[in-house]
Amino acid sequence: MLKIGLLGIVLISISACSWINPIEGAQRVAVLQSDEVSRCEKLGSSSTTTLSKVGFYQRDDEAIKKELIKLAQNEAIKMQGNTIVSSSPLIDGQMNFDIYRCKTVSQP
Repeated sequence: MLKIGLLGIVLISISACSWINPIEGAQRVAVLQSDEVSRCEKLGSSSTTTLSKVGFYQRDDEAIKKELIKLAQNEAIKMQGNTIVSSSPLIDGQMNFDIYRCKTVSQP
C-alpha cells in the first residue's frame, strides 16, 4: 500500500513539471488570437505533442497547454517568427499552431 501511495505522489509531481527547455528568445514569442494577426506574415505551422497521461494518471489540461505553447514558441524562433496562434483545440496531448512574423507585437 505504501508503494502505491509513493508511486501516486511521484506521478503527480512529474505531471506538474515541465520538461520543455525554451530556446533563446522563445519567451518573447507572443501568443495571440487569430483576429490579432491580420497584418502579420504567416510563416508556417507547427504541430506540438506532449504526454497527456503518465501511467494511469491523466495530466491537467492547463499544464499540457503550457508545455505545448512552449514547444510552439521554440518552433517560432526556429522559423524566425515572433507570434503563435493556436489553430486547433487540445486533443490527446496535441495542438496545432500557426506561426507568424508581426512588425509590432505586444510582448509578454
